[in-house]
Amino acid sequence: LRRAGQASFVLKSPLPKGTLGPFPEADLPSCTAWVPALTSQLLGGYTSARVSVFDVRHGTQVLDLFPEGGASSAAAVTSARAQQLSQLVATGHADHKARLLDLPSGRFVGQVKHPDCVTA
Repeated sequence: LRRAGQASFVLKSPLPKGTLGPFPEADLPSCTAWVPALTSQLLGGYTSARVSVFDVRHGTQVLDLFPEGGASSAAAVTSARAQQLSQLVATGHADHKARLLDLPSGRFVGQVKHPDCVTA
């Protein structure tokens, strides 16, 4: 017997409705990536440089962090790619840096400078 799988998930702003909180502009999702090593987790990158991880089975946010320097549209997340077998994620940013995120620790563990915006 074959079953068709279907899923949906809504990203909600952590800010109160009608406000932008500490951000000078809207904090919008700019990219997403599934985490193959944790099949129920979806990573979202934002225009404020925020990186969040959601558990899509439970509809909860399990991680929310900013790179060093905090919220900044100059460091907006432009791309994300999760490693196939481990719980490492590479994120590309508008500030010319690629960052490595270790999901179990919930911390950025490295970064590489690039001559231009990192988009892939």
